[in-house]
Amino acid sequence: MSVKVKGSLLVDYARLIRANKEIDWTQWLDAEEMEIVNNEVMTSAWYSYRVFRKLAWACFQGIACGDLELTATFGRFILQNQLSVYQNVRVPNDPVASIKNFARFWQNFFQGETMESVMTESGVNRITYKITAPVDEKAMDRVNSFTGNYLDSVAAFSYQIGGMLQELVEQAGGRSARFEVVSEGLTQHITVQWE
Repeated sequence: MSVKVKGSLLVDYARLIRANKEIDWTQWLDAEEMEIVNNEVMTSAWYSYRVFRKLAWACFQGIACGDLELTATFGRFILQNQLSVYQNVRVPNDPVASIKNFARFWQNFFQGETMESVMTESGVNRITYKITAPVDEKAMDRVNSFTGNYLDSVAAFSYQIGGMLQELVEQAGGRSARFEVVSEGLTQHITVQWE
């Protein structure tokens, strides 16, 4: 698999890991990954998808303790950080246009066999957003606490995306946004509704 991920997506994970020194991160990360965390992650550099996935899984296990709602809250936080830099993603008073922008924006963070990221349907105060993770044969073959079950990590990541979409809807003028996730293996369907 030759997928690369922009460093912008690793920065918040690395900060969380560095800030929580009391956690034994070697449960989930090897020496090479810890070196990336302990050095400054370059936002414009490209990192392997595997490193991205493992940092995300380590944070999900070590900080969120497997709590999907906490993962969604982290997604909201990440989007707030990203909107401070990428302000043109948000369209005031238009959550649907904002999410369309997000889908295009998200593709810029992946190189190679990309993660599919697309809004598949929209209606009055609702959208469905689909993400499909790249196939990672090695990760799918190994199920243990060190690498994490690949499909579980994809499902957990969908809650982070759900939190990001929830935050984006509210920042674009929607009220009381909420989401639900339907998992189909590597494909996750995230439906967001708002008032």
